Amino acid sequence: MNKLRLLGYKIIYQLAKFYWKIFRPRTSGARGIILYDQEILLVKNLGSKHWLLPGGGFKKNEDEQQCLFRELEEELKKWEIEDAGWFQLSALPSKTSPATLRRIQEFQNGNKNLVSIW
Repeated sequence: MNKLRLLGYKIIYQLAKFYWKIFRPRTSGARGIILYDQEILLVKNLGSKHWLLPGGGFKKNEDEQQCLFRELEEELKKWEIEDAGWFQLSALPSKTSPATLRRIQEFQNGNKNLVSIW
């Protein structure tokens, strides 16, 4: 059942990528930098090749903090992710997404409360 679920997510993910490539809809969401003992939490979503900061899209009437806490709970319960791990900031996985690398660099440069369009 788990393999069937993963296959379904991969198919849906590819269809969504195709749709976004054509129509380029703008989405809003929140991602968080979670540090513990000089390590950062990264997640790998189902069907994705990249490691990302945990987070996701807004639900109706949510603010940034509510969105982030809900997404963290969903992802850490492994509802929507393939894997999660703690990584040294100096030794991030080779498949970390470019946007995630930019957010981490901005944070290391002193930007603690980032709001940006990726």
